[in-house]
Amino acid sequence: MERETTTIKTPKKGRVVVLKTWLTGREKREIKYILIQDIKLEKKDTPESEGEELKNNFDYQVTPESLTKSQDRTIEMAVVSVDGSKENVLDTTLDMHHEDFNFVMDKIEELTGDKKLDEDVKN
Repeated sequence: MERETTTIKTPKKGRVVVLKTWLTGREKREIKYILIQDIKLEKKDTPESEGEELKNNFDYQVTPESLTKSQDRTIEMAVVSVDGSKENVLDTTLDMHHEDFNFVMDKIEELTGDKKLDEDVKN
């Protein structure tokens, strides 16, 4: 399926990155699954108050491994090319100067609607 793309230029090194402007439901579901498959739930020490929702009685923690895997998969799904090459977009993106990497990731989050990742995991 052909999708609309956008081209950005990174601020530090001037890398030209082509990004998909949206992800499919299937792709978003896969990323969310990666994040939540290893969530650790811990019951809060606070007593339950009457009428309080059950989800408020637990703390959750997403593992660093899940965060890394989901970010890698997001890059693979969203980045079409870097400097005209479609080869190894994950490694090429990860090897960018940190300012350029952060710029690309912020743009991906903006385009795909993942700015509130924490809220997505909770729901």
